[in-house]
Amino acid sequence: MIGAILIAVDVTRQYKKNKFTVSAGVPVTNHMGSAGVPVVAGQRATETEEYKKWQSKNFKLMLSGLMFLLIGGILQIVATWMI
Repeated sequence: MIGAILIAVDVTRQYKKNKFTVSAGVPVTNHMGSAGVPVVAGQRATETEEYKKWQSKNFKLMLSGLMFLLIGGILQIVATWMI
């Protein structure tokens, strides 16, 4: 039961802050995108450190939940063999 709860918590949580930072890039002259916004080339999106930590925490939560489910399942199988 604990494993199912941990996995449910991991799956339902959502990150609500900025996931990425975007580099400045290079503005392209004489080109306008949709709604008159200048076009910028060479931008790179990188994940923020805070988001990486959040993902790591979620991964550990999911892993521990899966381990609890696995151990619980094995214990149930062993218990049925003992009867």
